Amino acid sequence: MSHISSINLKKSKDFQVFHNSNTRPNYAIGGELSYTLKGYEALKLKNKIIEDAKEQYTKHTKQKFQAKSYEWSAVCNIKPETTMQDLEKLASHFNEKYGFQCYQIAIHRDEGHINEQGEKIINHHAHLEFITLDKETGKNNYRRELITPKVLREIQSEVAEILQMQRGEDKRLSGRQRIEPRKYAQMKEAEKKERKKIKQEFLNIKEIKERLEIERKVWIEEKNHSAQEYKRLREIAKNQFEKIEDLENAIKALKIELDEEKIKNKKFEEKTQMLEKEIKNRDIFINNLGNLLNFRDLKYNTPINELERYLNPKEQKNEELYQKENKNDLKGNFEANKPIREDKPKESENKTTYSELLEKVQRAQEEANGWQEERNKEIHSIQEIKFNNFKDKLKSYTQKTNKPNKDLGYSR
Repeated sequence: MSHISSINLKKSKDFQVFHNSNTRPNYAIGGELSYTLKGYEALKLKNKIIEDAKEQYTKHTKQKFQAKSYEWSAVCNIKPETTMQDLEKLASHFNEKYGFQCYQIAIHRDEGHINEQGEKIINHHAHLEFITLDKETGKNNYRRELITPKVLREIQSEVAEILQMQRGEDKRLSGRQRIEPRKYAQMKEAEKKERKKIKQEFLNIKEIKERLEIERKVWIEEKNHSAQEYKRLREIAKNQFEKIEDLENAIKALKIELDEEKIKNKKFEEKTQMLEKEIKNRDIFINNLGNLLNFRDLKYNTPINELERYLNPKEQKNEELYQKENKNDLKGNFEANKPIREDKPKESENKTTYSELLEKVQRAQEEANGWQEERNKEIHSIQEIKFNNFKDKLKSYTQKTNKPNKDLGYSR
């Protein structure tokens, strides 16, 4: 008994007898339709039952007929193999126990919905039309004091037993509400359209692979993507239920991220070039200064004395005066290499401002060192070695000049 039983009673309408028989709704999908009476025949029988009941009521009560809610339509679930005889047995039970007079029975196997595979899903159900007026007294047997919630629950159990079906779960526990056949068909049709719409929005595995393959080929042509970026692209392909819009957004977001990385790399390269230029300028200065010190035929030892004073700040005096008097002499020594002067310059004439240049070199070196520690330690090491060698050479050369020097023609 896997089929769930259910019966629902609601107030009937005049057109119900026609719906049950020869007038089919637009949501019918084709199938078996059987009934005991056609529409007008059922309507004629209904009116006769009502007139007889009114006569009996007046006869027994000597009062005018007063009942109003006595036309009821029952809709019940049935099995695919349920017969008209099974439903007639059910109608007899309602008549014997509750005094409900049935005037039409209809079996509908032409309603339901068509699934996505084009198969008919039949909603097997039956309609039983009742007049709830008592045949003997004319009184309404569907009164609140008679048909209580408890009685309605008993009716559900009785229907399940008579039709040999499984009783449905008590709605007090399940909270379910009955859905009319028309509404049920509309709901199923709406669900089918929604599923179709969702299916159109989503890509299948093949379409995802094709879309990503196109993107991959574009990346190969660009020749500027890393292995990590290709890995990110492959991760997108793992979701075989990607929406078209979501897939495009994911690729777009990845492109934006890559563009941002390119901008960062460009700024980093510009900074690298700037620091490399500073290092190069420092090297040029050091080399030029070294070449200047290597000339044996200088007029005087101004560069040596100045660098000595730079190493010994206590001797730095009258710097501005020295810079003014020796600017042209230094330039001439470097470019012309003229004969050495025989007279020894005064102490005040031996002072220059190489300290500013060396301080600039030192600042550039510190900035370069900070960056090179992260990006290129090898360059830093080489430049440090060169600078240290230069200082050693300078110190050695200074020590020699402190002794009498016949080549220069004077002694310190």
